[in-house]
Amino acid sequence: MANITMMIRHFPEIAQPVLKYLLNMLCISLLISNGAFADTHRPKVGLVLGGGGAAGVAHVGVLKVLEEQNIPIDLIAGNSMGAIVGSLYASGIKAGELEKIVNTLDWGELFNDQISRREQGFHRKDEMSSFFDSFTVGVDRQGVRLPRGAIKGHKLTFELRRLLDHVSHINRFDDLPIPFRAVATDIETGQEVVLKQGNLATAVRASMSIPAVFPPVEIDGRLLVDGFVSNNIPVSVAQQMGADILIVVGLPSEHKTKKELDSAIDVALQSMRWMMAKASEPQLRNIKQPHVIIRPDMKGIKSMSFDRVKEAVVLGEKQARLQLLELLALTKAVRGKRPKQLVKTEEKKAFKGVISNIIFENDSVLKDEILQNRLGLKAGDTLSLVRLQKGLNAIYSLGYFEVVDYHLEPKGDNHYTLIVSAQKEPIGNKTLHGGFSLSDDFDGNATYQAGLEYSVKGLNSLGGEAKVNLVIGGSLAIGADYYQPLNTHSTYFWNPSVSYKKNDLYVYQEDNETRVAEARIVDSQIRFEVGREIGHTAEARVGLFYRNLQPSIKAGTLELPDDSFNLAGISLNYREDTLADRNFPDEGKWLDVSLDIGLRALGSDENYQRLNINGGKAWQKDKHHIMASASAGSTFDDDAIITERFQLGGFANLSGLEDDQLSGNYYLHGLGAYYYDLASIPNVVGLNAGVMIEAGNTWIKHRDIDPTDVLLSASAFIGAKTIVGPAYLGVGVAESHEPRYFLQFGRAF
Repeated sequence: MANITMMIRHFPEIAQPVLKYLLNMLCISLLISNGAFADTHRPKVGLVLGGGGAAGVAHVGVLKVLEEQNIPIDLIAGNSMGAIVGSLYASGIKAGELEKIVNTLDWGELFNDQISRREQGFHRKDEMSSFFDSFTVGVDRQGVRLPRGAIKGHKLTFELRRLLDHVSHINRFDDLPIPFRAVATDIETGQEVVLKQGNLATAVRASMSIPAVFPPVEIDGRLLVDGFVSNNIPVSVAQQMGADILIVVGLPSEHKTKKELDSAIDVALQSMRWMMAKASEPQLRNIKQPHVIIRPDMKGIKSMSFDRVKEAVVLGEKQARLQLLELLALTKAVRGKRPKQLVKTEEKKAFKGVISNIIFENDSVLKDEILQNRLGLKAGDTLSLVRLQKGLNAIYSLGYFEVVDYHLEPKGDNHYTLIVSAQKEPIGNKTLHGGFSLSDDFDGNATYQAGLEYSVKGLNSLGGEAKVNLVIGGSLAIGADYYQPLNTHSTYFWNPSVSYKKNDLYVYQEDNETRVAEARIVDSQIRFEVGREIGHTAEARVGLFYRNLQPSIKAGTLELPDDSFNLAGISLNYREDTLADRNFPDEGKWLDVSLDIGLRALGSDENYQRLNINGGKAWQKDKHHIMASASAGSTFDDDAIITERFQLGGFANLSGLEDDQLSGNYYLHGLGAYYYDLASIPNVVGLNAGVMIEAGNTWIKHRDIDPTDVLLSASAFIGAKTIVGPAYLGVGVAESHEPRYFLQFGRAF
């Protein structure tokens, strides 16, 4: 009796899946018996893949089960991550290969828009390593202008292009091995936009443009964002494509509790999730065709949990297997019957076409020839998308554009018009940059510097740039700079600059950290240099300079003129740099050779020379880094003026000594370092730990120079790469000196 009562109580739960199964089979039987599939000989199976960020990678696991069971897919409609996975599968990539792709992608790097410093021209390398690299905002008469998205998605788009290389010549998505649709939203009207033609990678990129995270993508004059705003699980799109049977994969919404909603961002995201759920649920409840809805239990994997994509695939596969009987029953009449288009594409091959002509959609002030030279392709070239991506990267690295994209227009006979679309940066060419640094030895000697730089670029069609800056704190500096390329290759340039600085000069007692003299030096300087960039790896400059120095002795006795004095002459400089990061070198090398020649004939109070040479090399294997460097300098004069002497002391400059503790007309310094990557949050912070061994010294008199007369120094440090600059915390010890603790945050000006 009790068992009968239990069965009656749970009858609806038991009966519902059984009734659903019988209804699905009845619908399929009726459709087949009525000849509805006379042309295709069987019902069309549509796959619907909803959005979900990292959790959406579970779609790959579902595809593995469908493929394993020979369940054919005739059409795919996807949104956001569903559009990414769906487009790749529709292009002919099998589920097993898809799993390898999502598991091996460096997702953190894909969301980092910064083109490697190693690939930049020298002018841009200097900007990336400058003091003013903590933040950048646009400015105009209306005020501050912020980027339209925290991540531009530049590298993600390129990766999509690489993965979809083999179908990049296909304009109609119906012509893919499996017909495909991506869903986006017109941010101006809020309307759903179904993308069915054009550049497939661009369409997918639009479908996953989460508002405020990625900037909108403009297609056919419409500004598009993520499809979750209008149709996160696009069942209706698959229905419009002609699906008779639907397999729908949707991810459960993440809804936080009241205690977890502790920020404005959390509240905003929760609101969007509820809007998305309310828009999707009615569609799922009102599906008329035979269907299966698969909703994997994601075990806490959230939209940004890209460190758990392997687990997401497993969870998707697990849920599909739990619903396998339902899937097999639904597709009984079609299993093993592959779509005709998929049969034709047994093996994906890299696309190779010939460029008939190139058109630039360039809305910047720059000449098209500059973009052409950066692109590195011309009419008549065989189009390798690897070369094309490299060229688009080079255009993007100019810093003028938010998006650099392309599409191909077929001209017949395997020839194509290549259209490069370079959309200018919305924050504009007038920008404000900030910088900050802090230094502390935990012994009463702490200094800080903070500054702003106003930059205007695109002053002419060759890319002239002007900058003015101000730095306050331990020193005062005001400067202005103009950089003018002289040709469309940007190989030759001229660069005038003016600066005004107030710096403190300290003299220490020999063999200890006691300061015996202090002076304030006011340095007013004018420079005019011309130069040549040698590829992306080297630069040579020659110029004229004039400096007026006004010393003011604050304590002790120093060998300085009572009044101001002038230094003027010729400057020569040669630099090489192949590093991706100057603060934490990985693979690469650098060399910096500078020579100043002071000439009375040009207004200098003294004839003098000052030569400085610095170079090094870095190696990396996995998380291990090794670096070695050497530097040397000479004034060629035992009685050179004190302001032109070389200093040693401070982090990575004999770390066991105070900043600039040693001073001389000649110096030698060598360094060997090792550091290990401890942890990282992509695009936010990277933590490492390292040790450093150094040797060096300075000498006043040439006759005293002795390579064996050097101080040894050792240090250990914790380093951090942050979004506002590098940081180091550690301790250094030098021979015959007390241990020195140090904190260095940001780049010193």
